[in-house]
Amino acid sequence: MFKSKIFNILFMIFLFFLVPNVVSAANIETQTTTLDLTEHATEDKLADKGWKWDNENKILTLRNANFDVKDDNNSNPCIKLKKSDNIKIIFEGINTLKSQKKSVIYANGGMGGSLTFEGKANAILNLEITEISGNRWR
Repeated sequence: MFKSKIFNILFMIFLFFLVPNVVSAANIETQTTTLDLTEHATEDKLADKGWKWDNENKILTLRNANFDVKDDNNSNPCIKLKKSDNIKIIFEGINTLKSQKKSVIYANGGMGGSLTFEGKANAILNLEITEISGNRWR
């Protein structure tokens, strides 16, 4: 009986800490257009869109971000970066990047630069490229 009460109390504490994380991830909007950071100023959209761009340090943070980019040409990536920059992408939580028929992350511009990925503890990055058939609009 005593062990059962302890288990129930510990379970309730676990749920108490779990629920705010689930609710906050559920409030993130799915982004359906390309995030073009080639000429983008510093901006913090972590709370509503799941991304934050630090233009000075060239750091993109994705926290529970959900991209599902579709267009008529089946060609836009989820994120567009400058190839000449040294960019770090930090992942927190569960992130999904979906694009059609092209790269999920695309870099254009001059030569040089680097792209570094850093995942925080228990972070997940799902990448998906889908090819849509010609019968898509029927």
